[in-house]
Amino acid sequence: PTGSAWEGAKIPMNLQYNPAHHPPKCKFPAGLFHPNVYPSGTISVTTLNERTGWNSETSLPEILFSVQQLLSHPNFACPAQPIAYEVLTKYGPDRYQLRAKEEAKEYLDTVGFHSKVASMLEEGEVVAEVEISEKSEMYAGNKEPGERPMPPPFQRDANG
Repeated sequence: PTGSAWEGAKIPMNLQYNPAHHPPKCKFPAGLFHPNVYPSGTISVTTLNERTGWNSETSLPEILFSVQQLLSHPNFACPAQPIAYEVLTKYGPDRYQLRAKEEAKEYLDTVGFHSKVASMLEEGEVVAEVEISEKSEMYAGNKEPGERPMPPPFQRDANG
């Protein structure tokens, strides 16, 4: 997301999704430094948790938006990675942002992106690059600095 430590990074993500059944399983490359990403790469976001926030009417753009926003707005209520969580809570957001920027550098160039994709493919995962265009000026409203933005409104028809 624009203005975050992750700005410009192209992080490959495995997304297994069947809208008729359970919430999607989203996974970044193993070891990605973020409080809400397990060491395995599995993403922990409440809106995709079947017990706490999943709604079967959630669209693919809303899912991608939730994951994108999680990068720059970690959820302290559901830490998944002890080291990243400790850096953020014990040493503060400035130290965390520096470490996150270092991690993001690995995903700024296409060579790094493609090597991570190749690694995921070797593990038998399906990978696709998805470009998300953040349009925060359209829906940010009068939120306070640092407040998690709300997803943009999505039009649904009879097909979801």
